[in-house]
Amino acid sequence: MPGAGTGPAPGPYGGTQPAPICRICGGGPAVAATIRGHRGFVVFMRFLKTPGPFCQTCGTATVRDMSAKTLILGWWGFLSFFATPVTLIFNLVQWQDIRKLPPRSFNGPGRPLDPGKPLLRRPAVLGLLVPLAVIILIIVAVVASQSDPSNAAVGDCVKQTGSQSVKIVDCSAADADFIVLSRVKSSSLCDALPGMVATYSETGVSDDFVLCLGEAP
Repeated sequence: MPGAGTGPAPGPYGGTQPAPICRICGGGPAVAATIRGHRGFVVFMRFLKTPGPFCQTCGTATVRDMSAKTLILGWWGFLSFFATPVTLIFNLVQWQDIRKLPPRSFNGPGRPLDPGKPLLRRPAVLGLLVPLAVIILIIVAVVASQSDPSNAAVGDCVKQTGSQSVKIVDCSAADADFIVLSRVKSSSLCDALPGMVATYSETGVSDDFVLCLGEAP
């Protein structure tokens, strides 16, 4: 297999004028580019790269292959979750130069790679669901934390969701049942509060608390 470098290029390069030749098939025209891949393994990760030059056919095949594998194998680790999109964007930038090349005007001693299907038509594109699922889970967790009674402060309103559970809601909401009058350590401290009609407590957690509740406005 020919190595990376330059060589005599007939035709459009004018006889023996040196020009880049594809490191895979030896054909051309070719352009210098480096295609990257990433693998995430929870506690460690691997950065891969395949340097050019590439002709349009071999470069497209390499971009699609390494990007497809990155989409499937690149997300599995905290740092890899961020390294994978960077790798994919880098490959997209490199592909912009590769795709501008004209079709091969001369052949080399090697066989060009098969580009196969476009990346978005491969099963590997389902790898994009991984970051989407993580983003959805983060949003759900943030929304849930905002309604968690452990975050309730004086002036917040809560809705009773069960015999022993409440969640924070907007005070203008029709289903707001109570307003938080005070947040204390013991329910006995709620007894002297004017307008107190109920209490809600959580114990056995890192920060035990009692919410003194009055009728919602």
